[in-house]
Amino acid sequence: MKKTALLLVVSMLIMLLSACGGGNKSENAGEATSSPADGKSQTEQKNDPVTITFMNYTASGGQEETIKEMIRAFEAANPDIKVDLQILAYADYFTKLNTVIGSGNAAPDVFEVGYEGFASYAAKDILLDLSPYISADTTFNSDVFKKLAYSAFNYNGKQYGVPESFSNVLLFYNKDLFDAKNVEYPQPDWTWKDELAAAQKLTDPAHGIWG
Repeated sequence: MKKTALLLVVSMLIMLLSACGGGNKSENAGEATSSPADGKSQTEQKNDPVTITFMNYTASGGQEETIKEMIRAFEAANPDIKVDLQILAYADYFTKLNTVIGSGNAAPDVFEVGYEGFASYAAKDILLDLSPYISADTTFNSDVFKKLAYSAFNYNGKQYGVPESFSNVLLFYNKDLFDAKNVEYPQPDWTWKDELAAAQKLTDPAHGIWG
């Protein structure tokens, strides 16, 4: 799953780069001129590979070789695309990312961001809307992703990203403490205020119990 998601993000974003004119093309794009070297028209000749930058932090500290292997597999399947991998430590990642985006120059073509910060980037209109590419790609199936994780990268009805990974947050609680204080067990629809209220009811400093 992680590999598929990552490569999907890269391949989708490159559609925009290709459409923007990267590569060697004749000035008269509609005209086919013969090439004495191989007899093929210039429009038939393969363009030079397009290089895209991919900035991430998840691979830092133990998974560098894993992501490099994923990129090698992607480049083998897409020989017209080269990936410039930029791995940063989490502590430095967002400072670097926000600096390059703010400068307007050398911003990464693909970058990693958690769902909790995704909306701030989408609201600034700096992300590519993937919806048209998703609709046009008959091989794309969003069902391979966890629905909640996939929809987390939808902003105002537009899909700006896909998950490369996700994790579940679990709550463990001591039923005996809840029963002793006659407090309702945690419920799926609880807010943080509900959890705080329950924790305060469970707290018993005299016996070293802290909700």
